[in-house]
Amino acid sequence: ENHTLDEFFSDKSERLFVNTIEALDPYKLKQNIHAIFDNLYMNDRLNPILYFELGERLFRSFVNTIQDMNHKNRRRDSPEIDLSGCWSITGIRNTVSDYLEAELREYLESYKMQTSAPVRFTIKYIGENYDTSINLEQIAELVNLSPVYLSITFKKEMGMNFSDYIINYRIDIAKKLLKDIQYNVSQVSEMIGYSDPKYFSKLFKKRVGINPIEYRKIHL
Repeated sequence: ENHTLDEFFSDKSERLFVNTIEALDPYKLKQNIHAIFDNLYMNDRLNPILYFELGERLFRSFVNTIQDMNHKNRRRDSPEIDLSGCWSITGIRNTVSDYLEAELREYLESYKMQTSAPVRFTIKYIGENYDTSINLEQIAELVNLSPVYLSITFKKEMGMNFSDYIINYRIDIAKKLLKDIQYNVSQVSEMIGYSDPKYFSKLFKKRVGINPIEYRKIHL
């Protein structure tokens, strides 16, 4: 049957996949990839080429996410994947999941070597709570450090201060959400932790160069 990949792997599905990558959990990443392929496999009248397209889409999404997560750990050489030798759906699925799991483990080891435990905790906390009010003091208390020391350590290791990191992280999430027309700008603003849409729009334009509505028009 004539279908497109977007019918089965929507922008929302890709955001969930990206969230799994950002959680830095190789086991969950592999599980998620298997679930995505299994969902497609339930439709037994699909053109097999869609499975190759799905594998390539997941791979590109993985590479882009890893590069965006931490500029300090950005690799000079982009990884590549070859699916031409796969002769079954299971083969495509396993090749993609095994390869990306290994890549994430390698990234995780590099990430741990370059960041201290308190900074890793801070980044993980932001990733899990970006849609709520976050302040340095509450995280410092959780890692048993003074806010000043945590702030200095975070900036030294990440190359930016705590507040800028949160803003950049939220704006990156907003960019993905704005590509989904089911959410208006006010909803996107609330979903990333800003209760005032006007403040969000002003902040977005300052960081991106255009306001959220203009960004959506360009990327739809």
